[in-house]
Amino acid sequence: MFKIISLLFIILLNTLVGASVAVAAGFSPESGIIVANAVSFIPQAAGVVSITLYKQIWLADIMEAFIPKWSFLAAASNMDQFVDNDKINLAEAGVDPSVLINNTTYPVPFAERSDTPLELVLDVYDTEGTVLRNAELIELAYDKRSSVLAGHKNALLNKFSQKAIHAYAPASDATYTPVLATTGGNAGGFKLIKFEDILDLKTRFDDLDAPEDRTLVLAPAHFNQLAKQDLVLMKAIMQGGEKLFGFQIYTFSKTPKYNKTTGVKVAFGAASAPTTDTMASVAFCNSEVMRAQGTFDMFERLKDPEQKGDIINFQMRGIALPKRSKMIAALYSASEEANQ
Repeated sequence: MFKIISLLFIILLNTLVGASVAVAAGFSPESGIIVANAVSFIPQAAGVVSITLYKQIWLADIMEAFIPKWSFLAAASNMDQFVDNDKINLAEAGVDPSVLINNTTYPVPFAERSDTPLELVLDVYDTEGTVLRNAELIELAYDKRSSVLAGHKNALLNKFSQKAIHAYAPASDATYTPVLATTGGNAGGFKLIKFEDILDLKTRFDDLDAPEDRTLVLAPAHFNQLAKQDLVLMKAIMQGGEKLFGFQIYTFSKTPKYNKTTGVKVAFGAASAPTTDTMASVAFCNSEVMRAQGTFDMFERLKDPEQKGDIINFQMRGIALPKRSKMIAALYSASEEANQ
């Protein structure tokens, strides 16, 4: 019975796709239907039709609204349209020209601007395989399929977000990349975050004439510390979408680690070092950071003899980076001994 249902489903899908492609190419819909179904069904030696999973169904579900509105990634500049063959070709702009005031000397000086070509190759994200006992049956049942896909989709989004927020965070304190330490009371070996610390961060952005599209991604513990100081305010910010001193607020549990005494960012994927690591929150101007996604793909092994089931996993190409390492910042929990 299941084979019959699968065959009917495949024929219907081939009919719709084949007819659409044929009409778009200037052929009759009938010819497209015949070709699509003929290519899809590959007879085996015994004359049995081979039935495989339709990747379009699974991939459409996992790609739909991959970046949710509640994610800080939704605030970053979307550069999907610049992706070509899982690469982005850009150019790093050269030095801006000087501006003369009330000039009386001619000819006006000039210089050729030298831009540096940049090629960004998108990272590859692979999920580990999931064993399904009836992948073909699950394919036809949306609720079951969405349940399976949710685990892979969430895993990809979480890892992509971790790499993105680490990239958006500056390596250390500098003129265009402020890295500030918390200055509140001592608790658990670290100084608590205060609203004044965020005001200091705002001041650093203001001094840079940073645009107003400012985002602050708080580590959950930082958010909780602020909530204890003003629960009503923080609740209103998260529920009403209000800004905090000009920053749109998000939270993310996997913000990067910093050295608690030097304020230097810990490398992505580095082993945990509880004696020196400390949590941090990250701030950026939306126009100064980017994200881009390339191809999604699905891999399957049907009727695996060892697992006695079907194995699937997914691959995503994507990248998230600051555009020029300016107007990005961090606020880390300083050691209790800092500035003593």
